[in-house]
Amino acid sequence: MEYLSLILVVLTLVIASGLSITIVKLLIKNADRLGVIDHPKDRSSHSRPTPRGGGMSFLTSFMMTSMLLISFQLINYTEFIPLLVCLPIVSLTGWFDDRSSLTARSRLFIQIICSLFSLALITKFYTVDIQASFLPIESQFVLRTLAILFFIWCINLYNFMDGIDGLAGSQAVFIALALAGFSFFEGEYDFMYLHLILASSVFGFILFNWSPAKIFMGDVGSYFLGFYFACMGVLQDVEGKIQMPTVGILMAPLIVDATFTLFSRLLQGYKLFDTHKTFCFHKIVQSGKSHKQVSTYYLLASIFWCLPMAILSELNNTPIRIGLWAISYVPLIAVCFYFKAGKKTS
Repeated sequence: MEYLSLILVVLTLVIASGLSITIVKLLIKNADRLGVIDHPKDRSSHSRPTPRGGGMSFLTSFMMTSMLLISFQLINYTEFIPLLVCLPIVSLTGWFDDRSSLTARSRLFIQIICSLFSLALITKFYTVDIQASFLPIESQFVLRTLAILFFIWCINLYNFMDGIDGLAGSQAVFIALALAGFSFFEGEYDFMYLHLILASSVFGFILFNWSPAKIFMGDVGSYFLGFYFACMGVLQDVEGKIQMPTVGILMAPLIVDATFTLFSRLLQGYKLFDTHKTFCFHKIVQSGKSHKQVSTYYLLASIFWCLPMAILSELNNTPIRIGLWAISYVPLIAVCFYFKAGKKTS
């Protein structure tokens, strides 16, 4: 990396955080006029009206600073057209949902369309095969269907996991920084730059979202992050660099909590999209821990358990990588069992 390029990247990251902070302050100040005040409900984990829609800060910051690096030809924009085209659409769906609750069907329809279009762009309109060496499946139809489901699930699981102060945002910063590190060692500097921009943009928001939160990211933020990690995961897997099991390990605390809880509820006969407060992070808060403590626990698990497992995954071949993926989930599943995630407190 050239010296001048390094300086430009560092300045861009500072701008990303500063821009995000500025927009967050404007959103907090004008939340009532914008109609993005989150009033406490039965499912809410907060007790006082709080602005939401803070994800607009890192959406705007990310898009603007990405374009800055693209204009200086430090990022090859053609590689990221699926992300740069569909990410704002998915995110703005969340913004409209924050302002005037959209129906579940309309949200799902937009998610499916954006996922289909993104995968079409990633695979150059289905002329490039999805490799997925970690799956014993050769059918491109099946692999593409699974990729679409992965997009949709990531968007929604991130939305589910945005339930307490600082949790979703701090996980996003961790995952983005880890992916930036892996991308650096793979020589994928374009990916590294975008991951660092994301981390910097979300960091500016986290300063106001850490407990006690002055603003929530809202659906605009959770949709953004879910779609971003899904899209980048598939992109980097297709490139043959960072494999999907590694991404799955880095996202393990979110994936395990959301998936375990929803399957538990489905087995009890609850509807998938019924509102509830039975995710594992809810249960830990209900046990007497603060939002700050729980978000910190999840972050420590990511740093000291998921990150080493992800590093081992990248250093090994496919069979071992799959085994590490499975092993990384075991203690997290045990925690969900212990706190009875998915079950209502009697």
